[in-house]
Amino acid sequence: MKKEKLSKLKVDIDYIDPKTMQKVCSFNQCIDKFTVQSTEEITTYPKWKGGDPLIKTSHFHVCSECGRKHRSKTDIKKNVSSFYEAAAGGGNELNRTKKEIE
Repeated sequence: MKKEKLSKLKVDIDYIDPKTMQKVCSFNQCIDKFTVQSTEEITTYPKWKGGDPLIKTSHFHVCSECGRKHRSKTDIKKNVSSFYEAAAGGGNELNRTKKEIE
């Protein structure tokens, strides 16, 4: 996984263990341990019509030590553009196979 530098937050996020309710770590403590990850999701759009399946890519950062996930502004922008690309049919594997069949 490649590293993409995240910037520290002014108001730090504390990660709490749900069993002990104690602070485990914080975002600013783990900032150098985050790596970029992406997964492909298959969704249907529009949902109310039982529409066509779309393959979109979800981008996020994962701490290599504690496994916490975080979506930066860049990740959110990539997710939105991935959705639009999949909805428009560009870059979508499922749509490419449909076009190849026709």
